[in-house]
Amino acid sequence: MEELDKELLNPDILPEPYAYYAKIIGIDNLCKIAEKLGGTTIYIPKYDTLFKTIRNEKIKKEFNGYNYQDLAIKYNICERTVRNICDGVVPVIDGQVTLFDSL
Repeated sequence: MEELDKELLNPDILPEPYAYYAKIIGIDNLCKIAEKLGGTTIYIPKYDTLFKTIRNEKIKKEFNGYNYQDLAIKYNICERTVRNICDGVVPVIDGQVTLFDSL
């Protein structure tokens, strides 16, 4: 895109919804997205969804088999959600010997 084209672009003269996008992320960023992804369909998840996977992995790592309520409080979710996230997770407790450890 030529520099002159960028100078002429103004969020107020863009058609909707592009004017709205430009006001949120800035005209330069909208131009970058158009240049790199123009013509493709992209899905933008809800804000919470962006961080859900990271949150769930942290919960699994902190899970010790007994701390459902503590994790629910820490991450501001219900205990049932913690149980669903940790379903099938085998907690590893430091120093714990498993059946398969060699003695």
